[in-house]
Amino acid sequence: MNMSKMVGLQDIEIMIGVGNVRGLVYVLQKRPQIRLHVKIPTYAIYVESPSNFLLQLEGCQNLYSLDIDHYFTNFQQGSHIVGSLGETLHSCFNLRNLRLNIRYLNVFNGPLQYPGLGFVEGERPAALESLEVIAFPFGTDGYLQIGREQDYWINNFDWSRLKRLCTFDSSLLCEHMHSLSSLKEVELIGTADPALGREFFDRATPRLETIAVPRYSAIGMDGILKHGKWLRSLCIHKTEGCQEKWTSPGLNADRLECIRQGCPHIEELSVDIGECYETLDSIARFPKLRSLTLCFPLLSEDNEIYYPSRQPIVEGQWTDTIEEPSSPPLTFRYASELFRYLRQISFIQPSPLKRLRVKSGVTSFLDPNRDNRLGLPRYIENNVVDFLCEITERDDEVARHVHTVTCMNVCKKENKIMRQALEVGIDPLDLVDKEKDGFKKVSRDFKYAWYGSMPYAQWRLYHLDEYGLAHGKFLKHRGEDWVIENWEDYRSLMVTKGIWNSISQWPA
Repeated sequence: MNMSKMVGLQDIEIMIGVGNVRGLVYVLQKRPQIRLHVKIPTYAIYVESPSNFLLQLEGCQNLYSLDIDHYFTNFQQGSHIVGSLGETLHSCFNLRNLRLNIRYLNVFNGPLQYPGLGFVEGERPAALESLEVIAFPFGTDGYLQIGREQDYWINNFDWSRLKRLCTFDSSLLCEHMHSLSSLKEVELIGTADPALGREFFDRATPRLETIAVPRYSAIGMDGILKHGKWLRSLCIHKTEGCQEKWTSPGLNADRLECIRQGCPHIEELSVDIGECYETLDSIARFPKLRSLTLCFPLLSEDNEIYYPSRQPIVEGQWTDTIEEPSSPPLTFRYASELFRYLRQISFIQPSPLKRLRVKSGVTSFLDPNRDNRLGLPRYIENNVVDFLCEITERDDEVARHVHTVTCMNVCKKENKIMRQALEVGIDPLDLVDKEKDGFKKVSRDFKYAWYGSMPYAQWRLYHLDEYGLAHGKFLKHRGEDWVIENWEDYRSLMVTKGIWNSISQWPA
């Protein structure tokens, strides 16, 4: 890379997965004003040990941001990665943003014993402005014979510049919250203990501008209203694991009204809507709300499990039962109508709401750049839909408050087809071009985006039967959805794709 002519260059972002970065580090030594942002993704472990990448960054004074995703399964792996991380943190004095997602996968190896970062006698990294601890295997009790590693972090790191804190451990910094005068953003993730969460916010200096918690009970009304004068962004969204219960959302119309009155400057709001549709009117009353994210449950609130429960019918036979999707189904059309409705009933006209993101299922809003669906039951994974509605910025449409809808699960071409179908009022399949073999084909998520989630019984037949029909319009074959417009199409497709040898195999 020849940077001699890039006189205005200020930031470089790199994703390390292969190769040597020492050359870049060497060149940057002559350009101290350039900030280096490094991400080490999980797939890097298949190429080279992440500890080698970290050692190449050791002493790099351009390093400004470090983002690590990694997992390990034994003592040696853990010691290498965390030890190398400690060396890098200790030697890069201009590091300001640190994100750690380092997980110990305890499969067969028993309890973890490892030495942690290894900081002793006041050693510490540079004063961080942003710290995200998504997952980190803190050193076990007896950390270098001085106690818990968390306690060493709390008592020895420089927290004076910290503006953003994201952690799965709500006890981290809890006792020091009152002294974090620069803190503006707090995000608790995972299954944070509600009691510790409330204590966390009780101790916080009342100047937080952004709050994100996994459930209402983790902060309570007092915790929210304490920061009401400064609060600009609030997210209350459950981030449950795939075996936890989908309990009531915790935010009803009365509580939302209290938040509206006590937090008049909220511009961004992310909440679980549950089946309490009356909360929509309360949400529309927020006077400065510009961005809204809503999550609708895919399953009924009465269903206490995610996986189909197995109930014996007769001896030796079993059946799968599950609640049907909630109503109304979340579709491309419904997302558009919901956005229009929220803007129309706003007390402020024209409505300040410019952006609506609406989802079904149990994915997480707290980190929209990462997919959290892995590990969820396949029914939920297959039926999750995600829509983004935005007011257009075209000059000829701004005055008319025209908005666009985008399904985040499908490609640009299929989004364009659904937008045209919505505008004209026709079935989008009428706008799908035929393939060279004379049949129409769409992505798997297209049918869920336009026609809605499938009832579990229908989905199960469709999923298990390679040639079953979905919504009476789609035939699944080798991971693709072929459009079936009539029974003749069905029969022809079965022969064309080699499913049947001839039309004579059509079942009676």
